[in-house]
Amino acid sequence: MSKTKAKDREAVRQLLQTEQDGWHEGDAEKVLSCYAEDVVQYGAAGGRLHLATVHSIGHEGLRQEQVANVEAAAKHWKAHPDEAPTFEVLHVDVKDKQALALTQHGFTRQDETSKETIHSLHQSLWMLAKNGGEWKVTHVLGATAHEQIVTRSLHS
Repeated sequence: MSKTKAKDREAVRQLLQTEQDGWHEGDAEKVLSCYAEDVVQYGAAGGRLHLATVHSIGHEGLRQEQVANVEAAAKHWKAHPDEAPTFEVLHVDVKDKQALALTQHGFTRQDETSKETIHSLHQSLWMLAKNGGEWKVTHVLGATAHEQIVTRSLHS
């Protein structure tokens, strides 16, 4: 692998981590800074790709769709540190000024009343472009695969 390709892969990974950091910090502007002006965001309800929809188009659409969500998510995670989300970049492929990345997001939640532990994971597919030496997300398909595992404690 060339040094340029390795640097680009690392830059894509860092951009996606910055986007996630914005979510964790409740910083919608940090999140938005990772996206191209003409970004398109898609969603696949519970990983059902045949039900995928367009969620937002462009920065303003993304702003309207996400600002309240970013703030609410950070507030929730701050109030429930035991449910801290996980994030991992599973794959990055770069060709010239285009990139594709797959990420996995998750959390674990304890329900003391039912004595259950809920483990939730989903994956997202990201398309990125390098313009003026800077990588930005151009398209994202969230929740392409979703898995939820519930375990119940047998002890009181």
